[in-house]
Amino acid sequence: MGIDSVPVGTITRIEAIEDASARRELTRLGFEEGADVEVVSRIPFGPIVLQRRHRQVAIGRELARRVRVAMQ
Repeated sequence: MGIDSVPVGTITRIEAIEDASARRELTRLGFEEGADVEVVSRIPFGPIVLQRRHRQVAIGRELARRVRVAMQ
């Protein structure tokens, strides 16, 4: 399941990031494979806001589709 499909308020674990460029971008932002993240909000027709620890980051939906997660 992509993180773009996870309901708001859910904590999930990043299992895989599908391609190298997406992996580099997310790792630079502090969201790497194995990290637990919360989906904070989903802006209509816009980005998805993720939180890890006390850091929130908005990522585009195309990037979010490349992030495979496992529900906890």
